[in-house]
Amino acid sequence: MLSFLIQPRTQARPKDLLQRLRRARASGTGVYLRDWFPHHEGAPTGPEALAAAVMGWCRETVGATRRPWGIAHFDLALSTAGAPSTAEALAPTDDAHVEAPRSLSLRRLAPSDLYPGDIVLAEVQRYLAQRAPVGHLAVALFSWGDAAHEALRG
Repeated sequence: MLSFLIQPRTQARPKDLLQRLRRARASGTGVYLRDWFPHHEGAPTGPEALAAAVMGWCRETVGATRRPWGIAHFDLALSTAGAPSTAEALAPTDDAHVEAPRSLSLRRLAPSDLYPGDIVLAEVQRYLAQRAPVGHLAVALFSWGDAAHEALRG
């Protein structure tokens, strides 16, 4: 009898919602970026310190994201470039000798995955240890909750 009060006037079909979610992601909604340059003074160095800095940034960032209907998952991607030696830094740049960035992608993570005892910290530490010395670390975090919020608004 009063069901019209409970039901929204327009209900998005799942196909429409999926398209809006794709548009939101493609437009950059829910994408957060951060860079670290360990060779700069005051920056964290070493795999453990860098991983701790990444986890701290992720916790802070995920904590500020939207979570409509409990959608709290996020994707995390890391990319590194090696630290140039002094001789390489002084030499003219030659694109043929530039080390290709290496990356790590983790998908469908939950906020609880960012705390001690979970595998994400160990995975990030292992990745950074394999890439040492790191001259530049770029991190991208995609919040599914932010994208879903945008899709549901549209």
